[in-house]
Amino acid sequence: DHNFDTFSIDTSKGSIDYMKSQNIPCQNIAFLEYHNDHFDTILILMNGLGIAGKLKNISSFLAHAKSLLNENGFILADSSDIRYLYEDNDGGKWVNLNSNYLGEMEFQMEYKNHKSDWFPWVYIDFETLKIEAKKVGLNAIKLNEDENFHYLTKLEII
Repeated sequence: DHNFDTFSIDTSKGSIDYMKSQNIPCQNIAFLEYHNDHFDTILILMNGLGIAGKLKNISSFLAHAKSLLNENGFILADSSDIRYLYEDNDGGKWVNLNSNYLGEMEFQMEYKNHKSDWFPWVYIDFETLKIEAKKVGLNAIKLNEDENFHYLTKLEII
C-alpha cells in the first residue's frame, strides 16, 4: 500500500501459492537457505525468531539475517519472554534444572486431518537476545513490550 518493494519467503507451498495469487514477489525456500539478495529491512515477525529452534542456534540465525542486510539495514523481530509460564501464584518460579533454556519448546501443527512432525521452537527473552545479537555484531533495541512480555525489537548493525 505504501509502494515499498517487498519480497517474501516461506517453506509453506500454500502460503507461497496465496502470495503469488496476490502478485506478491516470493520464493518457496527456508530462511537459512536464502542468499540471493540484500534488504533494507527484514521482518521476522509472529515469534519468527523461533525458527532457530534452539537457543544454541540463535546467533547463527542472526548472523545469517545480518548477512542479508544492506548497509544501514535493520531487522524488526518479535518474541516472547515466557517466564510467566513458570511462575507460581506467590511469585516463585518452577525451574527444571535438568532442562535446557526455558524458552525451548516442541510443537506439532494440526489442521483437520493433517498433522505435522514435531519441531523445535524457541521463545527468547530480550536480555538473552541482546547478548546473542551482540555476538554477531547486532545491537538489539526494544521498541515495545506488552503486559505478557511479548516484545518488538529492532536489530541494527553495530
